[in-house]
Amino acid sequence: MNRALQLLASVPLMLVLGWPTAAAERVAAAAKPPSNPARHPVVIELDCSQAPEMEAWGKATQHILEQWYATVVDALPSEGFQPPKKILFTIRQGKGIAETGGNHIFAAVGWFKTHPDDKGAIVHEMVHVVQAYGGRKVPGWLVEGIADYFRFWIYEPNHPRHRVDPQRDRYTSGYQVTGAFLAWLVRTYDKDIVAKLNAACRQGKYQDELFKQYTGKDLDALWKEFVGSLPQKPQKR
Repeated sequence: MNRALQLLASVPLMLVLGWPTAAAERVAAAAKPPSNPARHPVVIELDCSQAPEMEAWGKATQHILEQWYATVVDALPSEGFQPPKKILFTIRQGKGIAETGGNHIFAAVGWFKTHPDDKGAIVHEMVHVVQAYGGRKVPGWLVEGIADYFRFWIYEPNHPRHRVDPQRDRYTSGYQVTGAFLAWLVRTYDKDIVAKLNAACRQGKYQDELFKQYTGKDLDALWKEFVGSLPQKPQKR
């Protein structure tokens, strides 16, 4: 099994589907990076010149990125891929939360001043650095779904998550919804499916038909099965 996915295998099913139990939270709280950081050393170059008051937060987040980088790389391998050796991490003025361009992560001062515990958002951005899809044609829902799958199901699986709404959500919703769908596929069909999809995206070979190749079922059938596996909401009296 992919080393970075061994952690996921230890998390109870309710947690994987997005409804943490107290027992699952205790398991997740004790989790450490599955991969030794020395396997894929990286230099995280911090720039907080636009917000010197955020230096302590920036250094704490920098340390998290250094510790978890090897786990991201091990979770998303592909033939011949050489991960970046340096990541630029800039805390700057501006709207939004965070974004990534190439190997440069940008964090918005305003958001992280009021949400200092949201370091998982920067881990999400680090996944984008490692994805390294460049200009290849990859659907945005899958790009963001893989990043949130890593964030919420490997890095911080005890973090509160979006409850999938079968009436509104689809696998194309991206982010946590797609992340939940991918986590279910890992548990139900193929423990390496995220790594395989990532490799196809990185090599410019992604197509929706890959889901059927890896599972024997197309995306619509898989989504229907996933929705059917979700806990039912209690009936109102």
